Amino acid sequence: MTSDPIEGDGPAFGVPPFLPPRVIVALYLPAAAYNVTSVDPAFFAAAPDGPMKVTAMRFDIMLGTTRAGRIDPVSLPARQPRTPPAALGTDPADPGGGGGQKPSTTTAPFDCTGDIPGGKYRLAMDFVRWERHPRMRRPVLIAAFEGWNDAGDAASSAVRFLVERWEARPFATLDPEEFYDFTVSRPQVRLDDASLRRIEWPANQFSAAAVPGTGRDVIFLVGVEPQLRWRTFCAGIVDIVASLGTELAVTLGALLTDVPHTRPPRITGTTATTGLARELGMEASSYEGPTGIVGALHDALSKSAVASASLWATVPHYVHQVPSPKATRALVERVALLLESTVDTGDLGLAAGDYEREVSERVDADPEISAYVHDLEQAYDLEHRPVPGVDNLAAEAERFLRDQRDK
Repeated sequence: MTSDPIEGDGPAFGVPPFLPPRVIVALYLPAAAYNVTSVDPAFFAAAPDGPMKVTAMRFDIMLGTTRAGRIDPVSLPARQPRTPPAALGTDPADPGGGGGQKPSTTTAPFDCTGDIPGGKYRLAMDFVRWERHPRMRRPVLIAAFEGWNDAGDAASSAVRFLVERWEARPFATLDPEEFYDFTVSRPQVRLDDASLRRIEWPANQFSAAAVPGTGRDVIFLVGVEPQLRWRTFCAGIVDIVASLGTELAVTLGALLTDVPHTRPPRITGTTATTGLARELGMEASSYEGPTGIVGALHDALSKSAVASASLWATVPHYVHQVPSPKATRALVERVALLLESTVDTGDLGLAAGDYEREVSERVDADPEISAYVHDLEQAYDLEHRPVPGVDNLAAEAERFLRDQRDK
């Protein structure tokens, strides 16, 4: 493969050898940009950030080779924050609006290592697929991913339940091509109503809805943990939610642990900062160890100044292969409480009852497992046992303070 030269009169810059052919390299500088004076039109691409006069160049690169060009400085105003895309035909009270707007594709930039004179370059990957641009009111992101962070399918099922109950409408997806090893996350063959075969690829779907009884909207993201390019993947998500003015991002997760299936699941809420933890009534995370895409996303959100928190439900490790509607229900109710709204979880309650009954039948059939679960129940009850005399002690304290005030 050969590459056409790019010529100019400015300082030279080098292009990393690892960039795939479809990568668009865009130069972003705080107060100045560099413009290519001579370039084949086939390589030209418009910059995604609006008013700035920035030239993006598309390169075809062979593995182990680089291309160098010379670029000229041009002056331009300082970069302004990205603003939400304009919505067409949208009722502000209906985040599912935007009817009549044609589907579009925008690029989601990803900062990568490598300095050039006066700034650094960013990779703009063509993987964010906008169906429409909803207008949002103080939105909160609720996200969950199938995979390592989704024991018992509890987290992803919770988001899907809320999507259905609050009638959220899709507005964007992430193209899976860049992020999945399809020998691991295999696409599925389905037959439609006309018995025609179609392939369903791993999906990451954004949708929007109004939160009932509040003055805000919610962005839902249901996806699948990718195998590849986590930082680029997270950058695309951050680009979407930041462009919509997201005030808070909340991820849902579920983990396997030694809890009995006959007791309510524990819900743990964590944040990256103690200030936000106090505000939301959660704990600052002290976890150290391996992480999944949820941890990577929180890191990307914190670097983009988007506040974030995480809610985790416990799932019995001895029934990890069975979906857990009990944990799903607990997450749904905690999300509704966080958003100061309500949601009918009656269907989940019935499913949770069936789940507990069926698991109990299997446990009772094995004396060893039955004894183990009995020990877990005793430990759970001991941990959650009310402290004797606390209510009386509080009443006595109130009485004492009242008497002191009356003296």
